[in-house]
Amino acid sequence: MNHLRRPWEPPDADPHDVIDRCDRCDACGATACVRVTVAGLGPLFFCDAHYARHESAITAAGHAVSDGRRSLDDDIALALALARALDSAA
Repeated sequence: MNHLRRPWEPPDADPHDVIDRCDRCDACGATACVRVTVAGLGPLFFCDAHYARHESAITAAGHAVSDGRRSLDDDIALALALARALDSAA
């Protein structure tokens, strides 16, 4: 199955590194915003709180990290701006 590139993704982005809103934190089930790839084990997903708690150990171990916290913040800001615009238009 082909992965369609989103406009904000660089053309060489690995589709498996993209954090999706359907991805859930392996620790608590909240929306995941960070994907950590552990060699030999595969991906682990973390919410912001759990990644912050374990960030120093993860970076010290040298695991590959795909941090989507900034893009999630942008999505939330866009949704809030759209909701405000719709409320003011009504």
